This record gives sequence, C-alpha cells and structure tokens, in this order.
Amino acid sequence: MWNISGVGFSLFQAGDTRSRQELEHLLGKSFAGVLISDDFSVYNGYGAAAQQKCLAHLLRHFKQVEKLKTPHHSRKPLGNICNIEKPALGLSITTGSGIFDCG
Repeated sequence: MWNISGVGFSLFQAGDTRSRQELEHLLGKSFAGVLISDDFSVYNGYGAAAQQKCLAHLLRHFKQVEKLKTPHHSRKPLGNICNIEKPALGLSITTGSGIFDCG
C-alpha cells in the first residue's frame, strides 16, 4: 500500500510491489518535495529534493550500533540524539545498557 499526501489530500494506492518502478510510476523519476518514508531500500538514492526517514527505524539502527564492540566514547555522540528528539517529540528512548537512555 502506497500513500501520497499533501496539503488537503491523501491518496492511497494498492500496488503489486514495493519496487523502484512502482515508486517512479507514482511520483516520477524525481520528486520536488520531501519524501517521508520507512527504511525500505527502494527509497535510497531516489531523486527527492529532501528525504525524511521514520524515527523508529533510525532508533533501531542506533540500537544496533550500541551492540558493537567499540569504545563507549565512540558511541556517545549517538546518545546525544536523545537530547534533541525527546523534547521535540516527547519520546522515551531506552536500551539495555542505558547509553541511549532518555528516561
């Protein structure tokens, strides 16, 4: 299911696939607006003026980084996301080790 929305309208299109070809059929080869999407790879490299990814998917990536066997200081900048996102969105972001604990 594809959703295309703008000021005053929302279009839902049942597509056969979630392919790049399907995306380009709906929006063309490029898009002058902001493409807001999940983390599905079909959107990577698409010619949009700007892209916004789903925050839940982004946080999943941060949690994967947290599990890496790297020094704590190299992961700390990712934890600063909490300082920006929590006040803006009212989020509580927690993980097992607390490195990204916004609680």
